[in-house]
Amino acid sequence: MRVKPTTEPKLLPMKVLITDDSKVTRSVLRKIMQELSFEVVEATNGAEAIGMLTRDLVDLCLVDWNMPTMNGVEFITHLRANPTWSKIPAVLVTDETARERLDSAFAAGASGYLAKPFKTEELRLLLLELGLDIGLQ
Repeated sequence: MRVKPTTEPKLLPMKVLITDDSKVTRSVLRKIMQELSFEVVEATNGAEAIGMLTRDLVDLCLVDWNMPTMNGVEFITHLRANPTWSKIPAVLVTDETARERLDSAFAAGASGYLAKPFKTEELRLLLLELGLDIGLQ
């Protein structure tokens, strides 16, 4: 009698949408997120990111605050207004640190923020705080 070997189902990697008008910042974030086994898609502003969300289901958004066309807070406001996307964690990656500005971002629905410049470990800890399984060994 032959027994068919069983294989464990492959889990799809989580997908992150990185939105920043800085190519350098997108590159740094892409490298870190790929090291954490995320699939990465990128946009250069909030309006482009909204367009990408209509095509790609993502598990996390990392978004710059200050961008042309649609800034990060406007993007998050739009994200929260759409029932399909409203539960996606959205983290501002920004050099904005004034308490009033951050309060307005959280009021718009930001899940967290990461101050530029940041260290990889700070991003990992933030992802863990958000409850994302990033497979740290």
